[in-house]
Amino acid sequence: MHVSFAGRPCAVALLGCMLAVGSASAAPPTRAAAPQSPVAGDSTRVLIDGALQRNLDADYDRALALVNRKLLASPNDAVLLHYRGFILYRKASILVSGKGDRKLAKGLLEEAGRSLERSDATLHWPETRALRSAVLGQLIAFSGRMGAIRLGPRASRLLDEAMAMGPDNPRVWMLRGVSAIFKPRIFGGGLGKAEHDLLHAVSLFANDSPAPPAPWWGYAETFGWLGQVYAKQGRVEEARAAYARALELEPANAWVRDYLVPALDHGAR
Repeated sequence: MHVSFAGRPCAVALLGCMLAVGSASAAPPTRAAAPQSPVAGDSTRVLIDGALQRNLDADYDRALALVNRKLLASPNDAVLLHYRGFILYRKASILVSGKGDRKLAKGLLEEAGRSLERSDATLHWPETRALRSAVLGQLIAFSGRMGAIRLGPRASRLLDEAMAMGPDNPRVWMLRGVSAIFKPRIFGGGLGKAEHDLLHAVSLFANDSPAPPAPWWGYAETFGWLGQVYAKQGRVEEARAAYARALELEPANAWVRDYLVPALDHGAR
């Protein structure tokens, strides 16, 4: 989003480190209308879609370059800032999952957080708030124990706020389900909780039709995560069915096709 968010060992650090030791009150539910923006219905979405499926650094670079060019003309466009943060976050995830340049990854995450925060100040999309939480969770891995103490509660608060803002938002439920995979039961996690949240995300995705330029990603990815929950429980055939459904939705999804399915087949031997 790669285990990873898009291949995605990064998610262990990204969401597993979000161990709440306290949480502020969630923000009241709100859903901002999707404004007109140069990201709507144009090549930006096509580039992001390709990057999410192929999970290649070069694809994210092309998408980022296009968004940056558009921001030169509209530097305060909240939609463009959201997608800039999203792309930077995904690009950093590749470095983390591949054990690449940690200093560069940290810088990308920090820049992603700044872009998402600027977008969140005016747009108030639940996905933006949830991604801010994910970025903080990822940064915990670079900050050690003291970083977890400082950033963990804030990351958890942001995720709680995202849930309050978008109680029927499938992408927020997906991110909460992924968090539960790696979060100890004492902190509200566990595979049972993850399965519940991911299945609920699947049910919400079935009727999900966000109007451009609102976020659209995550349906196939949710089945990828659900398959991993089943695999961890030894439910191999259910995992295989989840991966098959992901590939029905996105046949070119490299994370599922080239990483999760082979890993399941190898473990089943």
